[in-house]
Amino acid sequence: MTRASDFRSTLLIVLDGAADRPEPELDGGTPLGIAETPFLDSLARNGKGSLATVLPNGGAPQTHSGMLSLLGYPEVATRAKRGALEGSIVFGGMRPGCLYARGNLSSLVQGRIPSRRVNRDVSQDEADAATRLLNQRVPEIVGLPCRFTSYSTYRLAIELELGEANVSDEITGTDPGYAETEFATPSAQYDFPPVRARALSRSPGALHSADVVNTVTDACSKVLDAGLDNESRVAAGRLPVNHVLMRDFGAGLPEAPSFATRWGASAKYFHDLPVESGVARYLGMDEEVAGCSSVTEQALGDAGGRLLRDADRYDLLCFHVKGPDEPGHNGDWREKVDVIETVDAGLFSLISAAFTERNDLRVVVTSDHATCWSVGTHTADPVPLIVATRNGRDPTLRLSERSCAQGTLGIASAWELMPTLFGAGRA
Repeated sequence: MTRASDFRSTLLIVLDGAADRPEPELDGGTPLGIAETPFLDSLARNGKGSLATVLPNGGAPQTHSGMLSLLGYPEVATRAKRGALEGSIVFGGMRPGCLYARGNLSSLVQGRIPSRRVNRDVSQDEADAATRLLNQRVPEIVGLPCRFTSYSTYRLAIELELGEANVSDEITGTDPGYAETEFATPSAQYDFPPVRARALSRSPGALHSADVVNTVTDACSKVLDAGLDNESRVAAGRLPVNHVLMRDFGAGLPEAPSFATRWGASAKYFHDLPVESGVARYLGMDEEVAGCSSVTEQALGDAGGRLLRDADRYDLLCFHVKGPDEPGHNGDWREKVDVIETVDAGLFSLISAAFTERNDLRVVVTSDHATCWSVGTHTADPVPLIVATRNGRDPTLRLSERSCAQGTLGIASAWELMPTLFGAGRA
């Protein structure tokens, strides 16, 4: 592998949830494998490839855990909670004595949860109306300060103020789509019975925190049932918005050295979601909003131009492209292919051209996790990984699961990437 000092900058392009698994319906192929990506193919032919396991515990990654592993922090990848990372951004920092959670607006129908995300059928106006109600009524019902914010339609960030003597994140969540363990892993099941938060230890803080979460959950259902016009939604064939699910509780974050301290390299993170901003600030990386929430060639091209303009200022530029994840969750392989092709045309056309023009640019392309369209959720499947350096050794390489499995890169675990790029590290 060429030394890090031979490159002015390394571009790390993370295609959120693009990885998948072979399916008979696609003749044993995957969306990455069948997508037409001429610009990405050109990059890949100048590099090496491999398949990499994402998490050291072998679990199904979420965005934050996958990114922490890729950025070389396996020791905190499964310990840093998404609720804490998002809360640190959405609420302007974490306060002592507060418990932070990731939440969903959801539906409860005849004692079952038919969709954890209300079939993704919630507008931002509806979500904002719901959170206004929750913020007005829930604190007085449960007798403690709590805040709810919708940062993207049904997706919520939640802050519960329990007090320093009573708070613990050693509890399970109320989201039945995730295993009831400390490290939440997604399930492909649908139509769930509701679940209650449980303490993972017998400490007073854990027992109290679980009780509070269950009390808040009950209050949320009461408030949304009474305050929203769910009858009109049901009459229109839509699910009611009458329940809140919580998971990934965090009362703080484990200690971790900054990216610059650990790897001796400057870094900037382009992103579009609070959790990605939380990862950037947690690791002391500079950051910028990419502006690609709507996956269009124009938006990707604009962000790619800004990314390349920073190539002489940072050792590592990370661009987190959210687009491929959502079609995977929706079980729509055709849309996933379309999104991958749009990313190729809008983003990789620019990166491929810059790579051809410059000898001091290194390009890494991978996924933070697999979002398999056949099951509609994240899985522990390994992700394809390419490192393009103009010294290609895999001339027929593509960014696909099948092709990268035959590559010669030799990186079998995501957390090996940064040591490969920047050396053994410092901390």
